Amino acid sequence: MPKLLFIIGIMTLGLTACSSPTRYEIVEMPQREADLYPLSETKDGITVAVDEITNTERSMQYFGVDMFKHGIVPVNVVISNHTERKQLVSPMDVLLLRGRQAVIDPLPIQSITSLVNRDYWYFDERTYNQVREYFNDLTMQEMVLMPNEVYQGVLFFKAVELDKVYRDDGNFNVTSLYPKKSLNIKVSVADLETRERMHFGPFPISVR
Repeated sequence: MPKLLFIIGIMTLGLTACSSPTRYEIVEMPQREADLYPLSETKDGITVAVDEITNTERSMQYFGVDMFKHGIVPVNVVISNHTERKQLVSPMDVLLLRGRQAVIDPLPIQSITSLVNRDYWYFDERTYNQVREYFNDLTMQEMVLMPNEVYQGVLFFKAVELDKVYRDDGNFNVTSLYPKKSLNIKVSVADLETRERMHFGPFPISVR
């Protein structure tokens, strides 16, 4: 499988339109067994892992945008099924909690593709549709996980607050990112044969 997923050449607006095109270049996320991740848990043959992507380099590599700069925490959810039964996985069964009670819902993909679009000075229609298709494939979907299969999908959470501090002269400002409270993720997986649900976590999510 080639490491490079796709490269799209685009022309930016304004003065840069007269220079060289901006390249939207990303790398396909590798798929690994869930138990290889530091934040993982195994129960009865099912292993669930979560991997937050808040590092600038990794975010640029996989998404083409520093998501954390915009207060967004992408979380890759990985599930390995080493049972002999089918398992149902769903983004509805992934809960990001701030503190003990506040549930943070994932952002719709339209919000993510619009953000990428703005950061690259707006794509043409064809390029935008390609980017949207890529993020649709990347995002966690409801699916049936067969025995000995591994599935991964990313969810994007607006989980970090923007705190703006202005200097006295009004011409300079500093924007910092900070978490209001600790973040944790809980994941559930449903066994389609026994109808039982297994719960994993909470996994602590660190924001740099």
